[in-house]
Amino acid sequence: MLVACQKSVREPAEPAETATVQPSVTKASAVSDELFLGLIFPYAPPKPSGPVTQAALLMTRQGAPIEQVTLGTFDGRATVLDSLVERGFPDSTLLGFRAFHLTTGTDVAVLRANDTTLHVLSRPIRDTTSAADFTLLKKVSIAAHTHVRVVR
Repeated sequence: MLVACQKSVREPAEPAETATVQPSVTKASAVSDELFLGLIFPYAPPKPSGPVTQAALLMTRQGAPIEQVTLGTFDGRATVLDSLVERGFPDSTLLGFRAFHLTTGTDVAVLRANDTTLHVLSRPIRDTTSAADFTLLKKVSIAAHTHVRVVR
């Protein structure tokens, strides 16, 4: 009877080894080529001069863990903007927000620079602003041939 138990233990062991290889192949193919982008604003303690906004970009795709990319800390409260082109943001802007307090603030834009890079741009808020006023704040690498979707 002991011999029969040993045989049954050894026989399934060989197929189990091949089964462990198959799920890793399945996991790789289960990762979507669609990348979902969103903005979050975690709590930041205020400064004596006024409120402060911390901003982060959330990136996720089906079958992969969520990535959080810190964009920085900005003076003022953040407002996610919908009419970006009307406010002088670049035409290809995916996401944008304005951090503003009293008379000063910062506009931040996220756009796709090329097939493998997102650019995060910022500019100070002035009476007259244009897309040319933005400067590069950060580069974020993404997988090639990714379909980017914005989540608001």
